[in-house]
Amino acid sequence: MGTGLDPRGATSIGAGILVGSDLINGAGATNPNKAMLVLSDGNENTDPLITDLPTGTINQTTFAIGFGLPGQVSDPILSQISANTGGYLLVTGDMTDDDERFTLAKLFI
Repeated sequence: MGTGLDPRGATSIGAGILVGSDLINGAGATNPNKAMLVLSDGNENTDPLITDLPTGTINQTTFAIGFGLPGQVSDPILSQISANTGGYLLVTGDMTDDDERFTLAKLFI
């Protein structure tokens, strides 16, 4: 495995949202039934921040999953963007046992 998923301490949730929004709203996106799933394993600390995104970037139902404990992920901001769009936030908790892994797998199914 390469270094593409190695932790480096930089979390830009806003950048991920920009890319996702462009994909589901850009040219060729014809399905009117859209939702965004935001996944994060850290606290946002790299530009662009969610609060700096252009108005209208988050214009569909948004669900968020924070991998970790409350406070280890940007749960206040993720909660805000998901609640304001009709979605919801799930913070997985400590992923050290099979219960949390099962809950996460269930969400993806």
